[in-house]
Amino acid sequence: MPRLQSLKIFYCYKLKPLPDYLCTAPLLKELEIFGSLLLEESYKTGAGENWPRISPIPNIILGWANDSQHNEFGPQINDKDDVEEINDKDDVVEVDKNH
Repeated sequence: MPRLQSLKIFYCYKLKPLPDYLCTAPLLKELEIFGSLLLEESYKTGAGENWPRISPIPNIILGWANDSQHNEFGPQINDKDDVEEINDKDDVVEVDKNH
């Protein structure tokens, strides 16, 4: 995967830590993980067991699932209308790697 620049993972509930070749792709500049609780916990900023594996990636966007309509990283997606509403917005929330 030497040309991989962006990797987005949405709602892969059983996906465990990513293989090293994905985390260390030389051109990988953006990693987004939403709705994939095992991955989100594993890569949690500064505290997750596998955070050191992805910390060199310049832009990391993580979304932690919870039961509320909105969490601290944005809206929870419940149906197709939610996806369309989000696609109409230009907002992006990035993880501050220093916290």
